[in-house]
Amino acid sequence: TSLKISNGFYTFIYCDGIDCRDLNRLMTEHQRIVTEAANIEDFDRIVFCDATAASFTLTLLATIPVGRRVLIVKIGATNTVTIGRNTNNINGAAVDTTITVDQQAVEVVGQSATNWVAMRHTVA
Repeated sequence: TSLKISNGFYTFIYCDGIDCRDLNRLMTEHQRIVTEAANIEDFDRIVFCDATAASFTLTLLATIPVGRRVLIVKIGATNTVTIGRNTNNINGAAVDTTITVDQQAVEVVGQSATNWVAMRHTVA
């Protein structure tokens, strides 16, 4: 595949011998599905948590990048997804948060070096 880069702009490109990918775009649109306990990774932006088989914890980054956003979506009607705070606070409290409703999402935003702001989104 090929990529178009406008005159005067730059990007980082990864080529595997067949396809070329715009790494800047991948870093802002990275998504994955987890089915068991996992940690948020540096490039995660959207994490779908399939809790069909069991409840599990998704642990946030220990070092909070201020302004960093991660959308965590629970899929699967059964079990619970716990969002682990990893020694930091969530909404000013030293308490993990949970998602129990299927298709509910929690967006976390790095507000300071020690606090994530969590906003709950539910589709009716």
